[in-house]
Amino acid sequence: MVWELMEPVSGPTIFADFLKAHGEGIHHVAYDCNNIPFEERIAEFERRGFKKIQSGSWMGRNHFAFFATEEDTTTCFETYAFPDDWDYPEPDSWYPPLRD
Repeated sequence: MVWELMEPVSGPTIFADFLKAHGEGIHHVAYDCNNIPFEERIAEFERRGFKKIQSGSWMGRNHFAFFATEEDTTTCFETYAFPDDWDYPEPDSWYPPLRD
């Protein structure tokens, strides 16, 4: 399980929109669908009438897409694809700081 803490700091995003409408809380649920190709997942959401509202690639390799599912499910759905050889990069800092 992975937890993400998001803090919009500049520009328009779906995260800033959520904070404005709802305040702090759970914005989305994410899943990778194991072996279903990423492009097929995108197509299936669109076939079911869910609009893609934000997408991109983190570090050029970890692809993600968010869909407007809140009206039907009470939350936003995200799907993502990590490459098989994916390793998280070391963070710039830790909070609280790591102790030796």
